Amino acid sequence: YRLGLLLLALARCPALKVAQRDAVPLSRARPVHKVLQRFESQLRDMFDKYRAADIVRGLGTSGSEDKISLRELWLLMADAGQMDQRFGLSKLAAAFVAANACAAGARDDGSWRNWDWELDYPAFVEALVRVAEVRWRGGDAELEGKVERLLAALAARPEPRGL
Repeated sequence: YRLGLLLLALARCPALKVAQRDAVPLSRARPVHKVLQRFESQLRDMFDKYRAADIVRGLGTSGSEDKISLRELWLLMADAGQMDQRFGLSKLAAAFVAANACAAGARDDGSWRNWDWELDYPAFVEALVRVAEVRWRGGDAELEGKVERLLAALAARPEPRGL
């Protein structure tokens, strides 16, 4: 319930740059896409392992087993040591919402009832790109460098317990 309220607040917050449904995903930029291609097998593996993480860890279900929820994305980021004082749940949720809004075939019409609460694989990848952009915002590195830094950290994470 609280997570739903947080997402609603984020979706309505004008201070956050949340993508519009017709926005071009950041993952389509050529330099970023090249980085994503290099990590393709690790990304698929992460997605497959974490899309049912909440069920496996006894946290109940958050929906479909072929998509990843915000809770499952948080588990991945926490397991990789990426959640800290500078990058918390609100920023992760903002990246999740933005990726969801600009995903190909986004079904939401902007209303609360039609919001898609989970990400398919392409939207998951877009969310990770947006996490990298927000996590190291203001740095000198280009987006592709930030994405490579995040993906390397995620790929080097310890094997998740119980998955």
